[in-house]
Amino acid sequence: SILSFQDSISPILEELIYFHDYTIVIIIAITAIVAINMVSICYYKTTDRFILQDQAVEIVWTVAPVFILIIIAAPSLKALYLIDDPSSPSLTIKAVGHQ
Repeated sequence: SILSFQDSISPILEELIYFHDYTIVIIIAITAIVAINMVSICYYKTTDRFILQDQAVEIVWTVAPVFILIIIAAPSLKALYLIDDPSSPSLTIKAVGHQ
């Protein structure tokens, strides 16, 4: 398709493409939730005094980003360790320089 990466040749690149798609889905979901909330706040113009000073709401929007970052970090670390794994290189080059 036009909006995707070219076909990968290695499993590492396949993992990076999966991580990219996974992260984009999370970003789109967050953007949609924020946009829907903004439209509903502007459209209905309601203000609840209990929501403005509620301790549970404060805890939720403080802890929610932590969970979102953990959800993104797990596949990121997996891809990072797959890239760093030199299990069976097909070519090894040793470069020695003298000055």
